[in-house]
Amino acid sequence: MDVNSSGLAIAVGEFGTIMRSKDGGKTWEQRPIDWATFRDDGYEPHIYAVDVQENGRILIGAEFAYVIVSDDGGETFQLATKGEKSIFAMHMLPDGVGYAVGQEGLVMKTTDNGATWAELSSGSSANLFGVWASSQGEVVVAGMRALLRSSDGGASFTASDDLAVLRNWYVPVAMGQAEFKGDGGAMVQEVVYIAGYQGTIARVLR
Repeated sequence: MDVNSSGLAIAVGEFGTIMRSKDGGKTWEQRPIDWATFRDDGYEPHIYAVDVQENGRILIGAEFAYVIVSDDGGETFQLATKGEKSIFAMHMLPDGVGYAVGQEGLVMKTTDNGATWAELSSGSSANLFGVWASSQGEVVVAGMRALLRSSDGGASFTASDDLAVLRNWYVPVAMGQAEFKGDGGAMVQEVVYIAGYQGTIARVLR
């Protein structure tokens, strides 16, 4: 689920379920999509990811690499892209750059606020459950026994060899700060927090 400051909230789920609230979650209504316009068999895909922007634009990620877009607050939806693998998470930045990650190492990027998408080479075959990105080109992707990092906007990724990562699963949660003490005194460093296996919370140093 995601919500903007105006109270527009979208919750998504299995078999094409899209629920909308205009009052911050007090009341809800279902927003059906005619999936037959996107697929000949009319199959209703499971939906895993949603981004609700301040201007009311909605992006939804689902099975078959579907990205569904609405520019009118969920009244109508259009198909932006499709493929084969499931999208499990999305992260959009205010400048229109965004990332979607998912099944079997899937990483996709948009530079036009979700209108078009390009698949990136992640170098991984893991199921990827979460993504975080900064406007400086940093990208952190986490999933099943995998943690990928990029400092060049997804042009290249480096995989972690930490055993705590390789044996478990995580998703990026948020960016914050941590204080470390060194010979020169205390130093504040920005970190990305990830959470997952057995309630573990860890820090990824930037």
